[in-house]
Amino acid sequence: MAQVINRAGGVISPYLQRIDVSTFHGFAWRVINAFDQYHGYPAPQQIRRRRPG
Repeated sequence: MAQVINRAGGVISPYLQRIDVSTFHGFAWRVINAFDQYHGYPAPQQIRRRRPG
């Protein structure tokens, strides 16, 4: 994502705080999380590592 921001920096720099730059898969994940409840699907499960201790 840094490469996209670097290449377009001159054009988008005034708006960078208001722009969310992500991959297509990241965008798709956000859409699924936002709208899956309206289609009757359960919330997605996330796997996290346990912290030692």
